[in-house]
Amino acid sequence: MRIALALLVSSSVASAAPAPMQLLDDDVCTLVRTGKDRCAPIAKLDRATVYLSGTRHGIQRVLLAVPNGDRVMVGPSLDYTDAAIASTLVPVRLDGRPGVAVAIAATSGTKTTNQVVGCAAAENGVWKCTSLDLGACTPVIGADGAVGCGTATLHLD
Repeated sequence: MRIALALLVSSSVASAAPAPMQLLDDDVCTLVRTGKDRCAPIAKLDRATVYLSGTRHGIQRVLLAVPNGDRVMVGPSLDYTDAAIASTLVPVRLDGRPGVAVAIAATSGTKTTNQVVGCAAAENGVWKCTSLDLGACTPVIGADGAVGCGTATLHLD
């Protein structure tokens, strides 16, 4: 059985197709840092860490990392330009399996945009992630992995 994250989406919400997490041989900051970029964890749970890299004025990259034995898996990165980044990381159960979801708020000037990334392990151990662009809507993430925001909700197949 394969876990896939499916989205019921309103016309104002954009989603990304589920993608497998990638195993790293190096640490997360080595992957995302270029030149003199800073890189640091900005949120942490038992089984996951959200990293932020980049420069204060310019492109910043947010990346979710989950330990897998002696290695680390990373989900797709989210890039922002000239924004203050805040994240909330919560444990979830997706299709009865442990997973993690992160809500990211990026504020540039007076405008805040919100995204959610949800990741879970499939029966075969492969983790998959999907992201949901919620615009100005501030998400509420349930323990069952449901993300409520207006008419948009994140569910498992």
